[in-house]
Amino acid sequence: MENTNSLSSRMKDKLQTQFSIKPSEILESTNSIYLMGSCFSDAMLARFHQRNILANSNPFGTIYHPIPLLSELKKIIELVSHKKDSIKNSRENISGETLTNTNIFEFDSIFHSLPHAHKFSNANPSELVQLISNTQKTAAEHIEKASTIIITLGTAWYYHHTPTQSIVGNCHKLPGQQFQKKCSTVEEIKQLLYDFLSQCTTTLPDKNWIFTVSPVRHLRDGISQNSQSKSTLLCAIHELLSENNYTNVSYFPAYEILQEELHDFRFYKDDLMHPSTWAEDYIFQRFIETYYSKPEQELLSTNFKNWKQNQHRNAD
Repeated sequence: MENTNSLSSRMKDKLQTQFSIKPSEILESTNSIYLMGSCFSDAMLARFHQRNILANSNPFGTIYHPIPLLSELKKIIELVSHKKDSIKNSRENISGETLTNTNIFEFDSIFHSLPHAHKFSNANPSELVQLISNTQKTAAEHIEKASTIIITLGTAWYYHHTPTQSIVGNCHKLPGQQFQKKCSTVEEIKQLLYDFLSQCTTTLPDKNWIFTVSPVRHLRDGISQNSQSKSTLLCAIHELLSENNYTNVSYFPAYEILQEELHDFRFYKDDLMHPSTWAEDYIFQRFIETYYSKPEQELLSTNFKNWKQNQHRNAD
């Protein structure tokens, strides 16, 4: 008779699809990390900090669609590469855009920076320009020190702002009739990523670039629309990587880990959209196992234990 424990173990295994991720030991605990993109970037940021890894993320708040996300990242990288004459000149350029271009839009006497999160709004346009400039400068300093930039794409759906004819990073609670909702195609996103990498891997050849698709479900778009969006992002990234022989660009399957390895609503928060804390921990551990060597993993584990002990002491 077959051992009951053995049978139940095999049945349990069938409830989960496990897959291997090719190791790429490009990171060390002393490396600085920079993250931009969806809110999942911020979830990863906290876990880097818990392991005593220097990391920064989302200077302009969460940006979900690749177009505004990569556009803002390119501006920061231009500062790093000194393509602009100076930070002063950069500020002057931004100021010019503020009054004449699509970056800032006035509504009900409040000026909104449409590529950025809602906190980039101000009744005084000069103060808003200064905030943008200071944020860019700080972000450029962080990226310059980082060995690796992690870009998390959230959705292929975007909002086109009709008055400014621009694709926004945030709607700033402006009237809905000012926007048109559209979905990018695989080819559009693939070309966008290709153009971005062509410039940035040349400008910053010493950086590693890691792309991932956020595991957060955008259910407000609709179930089918969310699936359409995620599949568009996945196809664009994988087609890009298969067609180009990048040596310092990789993909980490955060979305697939939640969908395939965990694949259960127990691993979501109450809103059934965001991964649970346990799921975020699991995905981050898979990241560590992929990009850090065994000795580095042990060191990070020790750092994390020390962090937890300090948390307990502070709570007492």
